[in-house]
Amino acid sequence: MITSGYALVLLLVVVRGILTISGINSLQLITSDIYAHPFKSTNAALEAEDSIARTRIRLFLILMFDDPQKVEGWLSEIQALDADAKEQLDGLRTSFLGDTRQVDEAENLLRQWQEIRNRAIELSVRGQRGDATRLIMESSVEKFAQLSDSLDYIIDYARHKATAYVDEAERKAATERNWTVWSFIGLVVAIVSICWVVVRRVMLMVRYVEQLEKDLLESRHKAETAAYTRSLIEVSIDPLVTISPGGKVTDVNRATEQVTGRSRDELVGTDFADYFTEPDKAREGYQRVFLEGSVIDYPLTIRHREDRITEVLYNASLYRDGAGKVLGCLPPRVM
Repeated sequence: MITSGYALVLLLVVVRGILTISGINSLQLITSDIYAHPFKSTNAALEAEDSIARTRIRLFLILMFDDPQKVEGWLSEIQALDADAKEQLDGLRTSFLGDTRQVDEAENLLRQWQEIRNRAIELSVRGQRGDATRLIMESSVEKFAQLSDSLDYIIDYARHKATAYVDEAERKAATERNWTVWSFIGLVVAIVSICWVVVRRVMLMVRYVEQLEKDLLESRHKAETAAYTRSLIEVSIDPLVTISPGGKVTDVNRATEQVTGRSRDELVGTDFADYFTEPDKAREGYQRVFLEGSVIDYPLTIRHREDRITEVLYNASLYRDGAGKVLGCLPPRVM
């Protein structure tokens, strides 16, 4: 009788163990589905959105600058980013659990935006920047917004699916705990641990996505700010030069290239004083800036590559970083 009872208990334990293992396998499949579909879809859509956003930044750079070499480089980058965006959307089609017509719509909007963008680039390369800008403002901005909305819908849908999978995993875990609370405490702990890992992974992924979106916005803002600042420097008719504490040229504008007869690449890294008829006097001038903080109406003579000279009044002051450390000397006006 006792032997039969032990056998029955053993049989119940074996059956319960099989059911528990089956429940754990079910949880593992759900967890695998979470990473194989919703998160994969989310990552693909986010990477496609990032490639498209970086393409847009390079479009703005092409519209703002007319350096053929730089434009050629940006066009090559745009082609690579287009290929990456297409690859991500192709992958999204296989992993997206929603209506694939949403992916078709995103691809169609991307093609339409790329056509408008390419027309704008053609106009800009031909020197018709005004027409290119109007085309961007009248058509490209709206189409880009529609494309962003389409990708955001796919991302939100994938996140919703991920939440549904997590809820299902938690429900199964609760069922396993109810069945094995006395006989299989260890298995219950394991199941709870699995659920905690899944939820933790989901929370980390959501935080990662939010931080990624924040970083993307910050990088866009920095790129636009840097391009705008550089354009202000280049339009100045006065030569502008920045000098390190050691007297080396760190940056120049186009007016400086014209008055010296040398390109920016030739000037940067060289001795500032070498481009004046009296190098010692020029060196004394910028050294006074670092000692006294500024110099006003300091007479100098710039020597052109072809030995033409230009009389100037040198005005300079120090510039510092955010912590107040002196980075160099900036002559804001050379008259």
